[in-house]
Amino acid sequence: MTRGDNIQNIQSDAFFRNTEVSHLAGIYKDLAELIGYENVFIIFHNMKGQQVTFPKRLFTKEYTDAQILSLYNGENVKALARKFDYTECHVYRILKKHKSQNNYKEVIK
Repeated sequence: MTRGDNIQNIQSDAFFRNTEVSHLAGIYKDLAELIGYENVFIIFHNMKGQQVTFPKRLFTKEYTDAQILSLYNGENVKALARKFDYTECHVYRILKKHKSQNNYKEVIK
């Protein structure tokens, strides 16, 4: 079922049309305030009964590493650590790991 089908089903559902965000339980109410009532209804119908944990990191390690490598200018380790919520030590580890690939301008010693 596509998102469009889900929305059409929601809009034609009398129960859905006659309820409000204030009627939603706990996390569903919080989500509705963030992403809208229709989207919460879609999530509910597709994932109800499942426990979902959102990882701290939104992007893959490979993507984040590539971003760090592309933004590194030889002097901005501290800024990169803040931007990506890593320690400076971890940023240095990423840079050192990619040292042999010559993916950044300054060689880490």
